[in-house]
Amino acid sequence: MLWMESAEAEERIGLVAALHKGLSDLGYIDGQTIRVEERFAGGNPQRIDELAAELVRLKVDLIVSGAQGTSAAARATKDIPIVSATTADPVAEGLAASLAHPGGNVTGSAVFFPQMMAKRLELLKQIAPTLKRAGVLSPSRDPLTRFTFAAMSETAKGLGVELELVEAADVAAYEIVFASASAKGVGGFVILDPPIYFRDASVLAAIALKYRLPASGAPIYARSGGLSGYAVVFPELFRKAATFIDKILKGAKAGDLPFEQATKFETVVNLKTAGALGIELPPSLLAAADEVIE
Repeated sequence: MLWMESAEAEERIGLVAALHKGLSDLGYIDGQTIRVEERFAGGNPQRIDELAAELVRLKVDLIVSGAQGTSAAARATKDIPIVSATTADPVAEGLAASLAHPGGNVTGSAVFFPQMMAKRLELLKQIAPTLKRAGVLSPSRDPLTRFTFAAMSETAKGLGVELELVEAADVAAYEIVFASASAKGVGGFVILDPPIYFRDASVLAAIALKYRLPASGAPIYARSGGLSGYAVVFPELFRKAATFIDKILKGAKAGDLPFEQATKFETVVNLKTAGALGIELPPSLLAAADEVIE
């Protein structure tokens, strides 16, 4: 198991625990029916590549990870099967020939991250109809971020919104970015989904509120005091990864197992934060939301 954040951060996020629960439900118990080598990169992209190489040297039977760990593992091996709980777009990323017939050594669940972020922008525009300029918050301008930003830009044109890609990878940078954006007339933010933003959800929510900027992030962002959240139900995907692991350990080839597209999404809105920002959430949004935090 290969994870981007520290063990402590992953425990707070809860997704790794969902995978372990999925495995135990299928009878896989570490130290009894399987042996688990678990590695945590502590938020360091370089470290996750090193850890992927380490797992390959150990000649494990299978590697399971989230999006960033999947890419690192795929760079490290073309032979060991890899299960991804949250691949952004496996075909576009070169991890699979097609969803139905991956053909390589990677399978799992496809989230279609760019489209999900475009939907997050639509949610922000629904909440703030006068929005003309929005920031897209990411810790880096890696290929996936650029690809996602391009997809979001098409949606933004139809909404009459100008997008600005903004980088921030730690608490000090968050403060600078939101202060600068507010001064430049950016009217809101879409927050992307690197694990560091899950970990820092409450910090991001507090800073956005401080600068009175509506923002749309993951559901954990809204539950941590942010205005709104939209995403696939991630714990379900991590539990689902256990079924891929089960099939592969029983003899299936990763390249023969079709990627499964995420089908369950959730919208979370925070009425308390909306009130603090002076925003009246549309009744249609409140009615459609899966969770309304009061």
